[in-house]
Amino acid sequence: MTNCLPPISQCLALEYSKLTQLWICLLILAVPINSTAQKWSYTTVEGGTGNNFSRNTSLAIDASGVPHVAYFDNINDDLKYAYWDFDSGYWHTFFIDSSVPSSGVHAELTMHPDDYPTILFNGGYRLYYAVNSGSGWVKELVTDEGGYGPIELNLVYDSEKVPHISYHLGDTGTLHYGRKVDGVWTTSQIYPTGTYSGLAIDSAEGIHVAFHDSSNDSLKFASLVDGNWQVETVDDTTRAGWYCDLEIDPFDRPQIAYYDMQNFALRHAIKIDGQWAITVLDPGEADPILGSMVGWELSLAIDDDSIAHVSYYDMVNTRLLYTKYDLNQPVTEIVHQDANIGSGRYTSIALDNWGVPWISFTAGGNSADVLVAISESPFSRYFPNAENVGDGWYIVPGLGKIYGADFPWIYHAQLRWMWCWGPGGSQGWFWNSHPELGWMFWHPLNYPWYYLLRDSDNYKGWIYHNTEISDPTYIYFFNFGEYRTLTWD
Repeated sequence: MTNCLPPISQCLALEYSKLTQLWICLLILAVPINSTAQKWSYTTVEGGTGNNFSRNTSLAIDASGVPHVAYFDNINDDLKYAYWDFDSGYWHTFFIDSSVPSSGVHAELTMHPDDYPTILFNGGYRLYYAVNSGSGWVKELVTDEGGYGPIELNLVYDSEKVPHISYHLGDTGTLHYGRKVDGVWTTSQIYPTGTYSGLAIDSAEGIHVAFHDSSNDSLKFASLVDGNWQVETVDDTTRAGWYCDLEIDPFDRPQIAYYDMQNFALRHAIKIDGQWAITVLDPGEADPILGSMVGWELSLAIDDDSIAHVSYYDMVNTRLLYTKYDLNQPVTEIVHQDANIGSGRYTSIALDNWGVPWISFTAGGNSADVLVAISESPFSRYFPNAENVGDGWYIVPGLGKIYGADFPWIYHAQLRWMWCWGPGGSQGWFWNSHPELGWMFWHPLNYPWYYLLRDSDNYKGWIYHNTEISDPTYIYFFNFGEYRTLTWD
């Protein structure tokens, strides 16, 4: 068994017969798997060729499960965008606008409600908004306020598909809000001393911003009410609010993740029944000189169960961390760690349709690759109906006896070693090393039929595993109209 997988990703729907509709989900994975914590796998979006190749990544996942990433290419001094292309099996990268100097040092990528990528980015001391609805990137000027900025960008959409933004002007230290109505961008000041910020819209179309008040070194929360910003203090007990991010959960409660500069720790705030509850998510590991410094350059996502997912950088240990918080007990994991300075910086987190976290970041060191990490499912979640029969073996309904102690690798007596990915829950994708198989979609209602997804149209389609013949493995390929005997080296 070797941990080598082909790079592949996509989520699409296939209709099999009039009775069954299957969601087929594939994962981007690097070759080989090199996760420091066994739960995470990586894919390289683009490899760097010099120090500080990439900065400030921003990640979004569309309705089909395809990841999109925006990041700054420090070598070419320009904004880049990448998406995973199912047909070719690779990341496709593009320059957004080379005519703007230093474009995209700060950028925010958000999927439009109509499911195409949009990017808010700075360049030449201006703020731009770019969309790609299918015919290439179209850029427009949002504001030209001069000076240093805008930076610390946020972009969200309301139910009417109107874009809303927030940003910080570096030279004046002011925090601003804007939106585009009837084709015209309008901007206004939120607060005179607002830096790091997060922007979110609740179910009643209320606009909210969390930010760091640099004059008081505290975390503030502002809501737009009748055209005026109502500002309240969330946390002023420490140097709070650095790198803050804001999301509104399914119960319309604001949740904020932020860095505590005084104690070098990651904190979380949630407003429940009009009161803010503060929790230390990660106190870090004390360093006699630098402290802990966990919580830099963080990113926050909230799932359908109101659980907070936070990715962030640990400066002292040069590693990317992830914390999951269900309002009871935070659980922290190491996503990526190596000896390179800056490894794990510039994080951005997004959740796919199954609530699985994906994180974009830079690898640091002399290459500063742009990477995406994907969390893997535990065996019990992937096969919830499996019967443990001892010694790592399980009986899975609609699949048979498998060895699961090396999950996400499983061993099937006839299909040999397979790699599992997908939402789990008694269906999912297996990657089989046999050259005539590859990615196979499995569902117990269709077993022993599998769906193959191959580059060749001849192989793409349904196969039937004749389970009555145990040795050799006997597979019927529907597209070829014949049985074939498969053997493994």
